[in-house]
Order: sequence, then C-alpha cells, then structure tokens
Amino acid sequence: MNVFYVGDSNISLARSTDSGASYRTSTVSNAVALQARPTHYRASVYPAVGVDSRNNLYVAWADGRNTGSGNDILFSRSTNSGLSWSAPVVLNTDASSADQLMPALAVGKDGSVSVAWLDNRNDSANYSYNVYMTRSSDGVSFGANTRVTNVASNPDNDPRTQGSMIGDYFAIGAGDSTTNVFWTDTRNNNEDIYTAAVPFNVNN
Repeated sequence: MNVFYVGDSNISLARSTDSGASYRTSTVSNAVALQARPTHYRASVYPAVGVDSRNNLYVAWADGRNTGSGNDILFSRSTNSGLSWSAPVVLNTDASSADQLMPALAVGKDGSVSVAWLDNRNDSANYSYNVYMTRSSDGVSFGANTRVTNVASNPDNDPRTQGSMIGDYFAIGAGDSTTNVFWTDTRNNNEDIYTAAVPFNVNN
C-alpha cells in the first residue's frame, strides 16, 4: 500500500507491506509552493502517482521552484519500492514564463508513463489554458510535449463558478494503443468535460 502526501516543503511516501499494520516513510522530493498566478482557480503541488507491474513508482506534480519560468510540472520515479527517488526533471519544454498546473498521470500495461497537464504557454497573458501531454515508453526518457486540445479555454467562462475548481476534473488513462485524456473545457461558455484519444505514435 502506497500513500503519497504533501508536507510543509516536500512530497513524501508512506509504504506498507503488511496491509497497513506498519508504514515506512521516504521523501520523494522537496516541493516549492506555487508562484503567484494571474488566475484565481485553486491549484496545488498535490502529486499525481502511478505504479507499473514491476512495482516501479512514478510521481508528477506542479512546482514553483523555477523562478521566472512560471510553475512547472516535475517528475520523479523510484525503482526500489520508494527507498530512493530519481532527481526531479521538468516535463514541460516551453521556454516561456507560462504556468503548467494540474498534472494527471497514467501507467500503461506495457510500462509506458503518460502525463498530461493544464498549460498556459499559448496565451501571452498566462490566463487561458490548453492541455498538453508527454509520454515515455520506459519511464525515463519522455517524448515531445503534445498539445491535446484544439481550442483554448478561459477559466472564467463559466458564469456560475468562475472556474474556481477548473482543474479538479483533469484525468488520464492509458489504453492498448492510445492515451485518453479528460479535461474541463469552457469553449461553450460553461464547464464541459472533453476527452481525446492520443495515439501512442504521436508521443513516444
């Protein structure tokens, strides 16, 4: 049993191998609070996690450590059941100060790792978002960032909630030949749930 949680300045794992009778803790990474954003929807450094059939563990989270580069999506993995973790790497490859937030992570039965997130790189005001993703066939090297959405969403387009919980409904699933991404979309001036199937050969 693996329980991931955010402390004052880190992401940690509590792992039990005896059905919860006892736990061993380890630190995945230090975590830096998100930088100030022009948008007002809630966002956090809460991790998105996955495990493969070999018990390798994968974690992605939004992090504010890279001052001047906006909030980024970081990734780390463990190949020894959480005893140690790889140095975090940034998954988004934009060269701007745009925010990347709300990661979702899925591990396929073939061991591939896919991560999708909310991404403001296409809006110079750092406000309206698209969804981007990247995929790794081995959990180590990731392919190019792929834009999933074909229309950007303004988080304030819903007159009822003004996008306060816009990222609560982001998710991703790994199929046999596609990665299926789900997100909140406001192109119709309300909050709709959209999905897209991205073939593996688009993002390797």
